Amino acid sequence: MLFELYRFCCSFIIINFKQYIQFNSYRLLNANKIVCIRADTFRGLEKLSLLSLYDNQLKTLINGTFNSLKNIQTLHLARNPFICDCHLRWLNLYLREKQIETSGVRCAGPRRMAKQKFGILKDQKFRCQNRLKYLQTLNTAQCEIECSKGCTCDRTTVVCRGLQLQEIPNDIPAFTTTLDLQDNLIKRISRDGNLQRLKNLRILDLRNNQIEEIDDDIFDGFDSLNQLFLNNNSLHTITSQTFNGLKNVQILNLDTNKLTCIKNDTFMNMNKLELLSLNDNNIKYIASSSFDQLRFLSDLNVQSNPLICNCHMKWLKQSKIISGHPECMLPTKLRNIPIINVTDEDFVCNPIEIDLCDTSYSNSCPQNCTCYNRIVRCSHAQLIRIPYEEISIDTEELYFDSNNIEEISFELINRLINLVRIDLSYNKLRFIPGNLFSNLTRLETLILSYNKIQCLDSNAFKGLKNLRILSIHGNEISTISEGTFNDLPILSHMYEEKFDYNQIRTYRFVFSALGSNPFYCDCHLAWLSSWIKADYVEPGIARCAAPSQMASKLLLTSPISLFQCYNKTESNNYQQKCNPCLNRTDLCSNHGICRLLSSGKYICDCLPSYHGEHCEKINDACFHNPCKQQGTCHKLADGRFQCHCLSGFTGSQCEININDCISHHCQNNGTCLDKINDYSCLCSPLFTGK
Repeated sequence: MLFELYRFCCSFIIINFKQYIQFNSYRLLNANKIVCIRADTFRGLEKLSLLSLYDNQLKTLINGTFNSLKNIQTLHLARNPFICDCHLRWLNLYLREKQIETSGVRCAGPRRMAKQKFGILKDQKFRCQNRLKYLQTLNTAQCEIECSKGCTCDRTTVVCRGLQLQEIPNDIPAFTTTLDLQDNLIKRISRDGNLQRLKNLRILDLRNNQIEEIDDDIFDGFDSLNQLFLNNNSLHTITSQTFNGLKNVQILNLDTNKLTCIKNDTFMNMNKLELLSLNDNNIKYIASSSFDQLRFLSDLNVQSNPLICNCHMKWLKQSKIISGHPECMLPTKLRNIPIINVTDEDFVCNPIEIDLCDTSYSNSCPQNCTCYNRIVRCSHAQLIRIPYEEISIDTEELYFDSNNIEEISFELINRLINLVRIDLSYNKLRFIPGNLFSNLTRLETLILSYNKIQCLDSNAFKGLKNLRILSIHGNEISTISEGTFNDLPILSHMYEEKFDYNQIRTYRFVFSALGSNPFYCDCHLAWLSSWIKADYVEPGIARCAAPSQMASKLLLTSPISLFQCYNKTESNNYQQKCNPCLNRTDLCSNHGICRLLSSGKYICDCLPSYHGEHCEKINDACFHNPCKQQGTCHKLADGRFQCHCLSGFTGSQCEININDCISHHCQNNGTCLDKINDYSCLCSPLFTGK
């Protein structure tokens, strides 16, 4: 008969007899679901002579549980899953001395102790294997631990999912071994937070939060941690100290964050790591020796990353731990090609190319520029390129207006992940390729006005989720592909008048200049007029330049019905301005295929028999004399060749030395030695002759 039952998180059933002192001489508590008994449960029950706890769920008992039972004569403890470690050494001694247990209680675990009987075992066999096992058993006996508000607790597992927590609760039990904090609003893991109390964690699940930063050395002392889940967060960088202390972690998941590169020391000293998942980040570079020390690593996932397959990444092709088939993003000719299929010769670097993982650039300011408070001003500096190597990675604002810059390096501009504002007006830019700014997720202002831009790739502004100000005013843009602005969710207004950069931050809408461009308002641009009309995101400055039926008409006020392809040949010519391959079969000769480059230019992919800029030249198959062993090359049709081999050689390129020993005449077990168009005999002892 249980007088009080306390349920802890739907699993623990705890007994308490404090309110019932006048106990009978015996008490049967068998066949319940008791998992925990407080140390003082039987206090004041001196008259009790028989106690049955048979067939319950007890794994351990606190030393001294039966001290109050002065007259106990019979004790039934069998059919409980007792863990016979150091915490039950006292019980073994107690039962050996008292000889009162008559139900035949035995150990359930650990494996080496299973089914062995209490009271006859040597005390030294009751030992704890390690600190983790010690704590798990110890805390199973702690009956009065309260669970954090909104969380659920089961022994040493605490689950706090979807509670909109902004930090780790301060009342998580210190003995917790599994902590599930999925689907919350945590943004930072701080050294002065509540995680430091939980050094006994074995599994930590922080997926689906908003984590942007993890303090260095936060995991120092977390020797028991085995699995760490940080996927679906907003981590931009990981330092060499981020995971310091995680020497026993076997599984680390960093999928779907915003990481850009992996350095040699990123996972330093994580010697037990077996699975590392980095899928769906913004990783472009992985340093060649990043995983050399991880001798147990057998599963590395880096798919869905914009990998730059240059000379720094050649090692990845030979790696034996890569799972799946990660693909290249750059250079353009390798885009969407699995790294494993890239030839060694294609892993090349440009002369000015730098390792994006190297953040140790000089803090000096570029020549003819001024730098202060994370702002770099290089206006009117006569620059022909942006000196990325002299710009700090912490820079937030770049002003490179009024220079002679013709091209923006995708690899290098995306290194500056903290940029909030860029002004590149009054330069010589001609084309904005796709994904050019895709890594600049904090960018709010982008000024590209008064360049020579003719074309915008449909993905030119992809990734700019926080862009509020966009100006492409005063360029040479005739048409814009439908969907070009789809990735700008904050965009709600387009404006043409001059504005004060310092005051613009207070506005909730976006200034976006489209005016002074020679728009060709045919059927292909009808979408832009509809888009402007839908939310009045352009105040009526952008005008049509052609065709003649639309000249000088405003995109904002012109009826959609007027946006027609009046002259299909002329419309096609304007479309080909940004895609020269469009509907063109005459650019590449001899059945070559026209392929558009990210620069807006094109190249011809030629059939094997042809070469040249437009595949106009027939390959001279004999130019480098592919025939070996002095064979003679003869040209055939369609760029093919045929080799005429010297006597003694065969094969398509005379690469095979004919084995003249096949029909040799060596006698008396002599050995035939093949030569060129001949052979000789190596005679056995006691024999001679040719």
